Amino acid sequence: MKDHNAVQEEKFLNVLKSRMVDGIIYVSSDYATSNKLLADLSIPVVFIDRKIEKSGNMGSVQIDNYQVMKEVAEYISKKGCNGSD
Repeated sequence: MKDHNAVQEEKFLNVLKSRMVDGIIYVSSDYATSNKLLADLSIPVVFIDRKIEKSGNMGSVQIDNYQVMKEVAEYISKKGCNGSD
């Protein structure tokens, strides 16, 4: 399935390149694949929830998934939902 994702990602990126977009917000299935596909882009790319080494046109936005889910569970618990509803 991983190879299928890489093929799909390449198709979508080629469409974006052909439309001359100003930038890409990208959720990658695999860092190595996306790094290869995005290496020749000159437009800004922001990866979502994937740690990357920052390079000229690439950056990333991440969250602490564990902490966020802990906060969600606490919020739901305070609202009175205990999982048996």
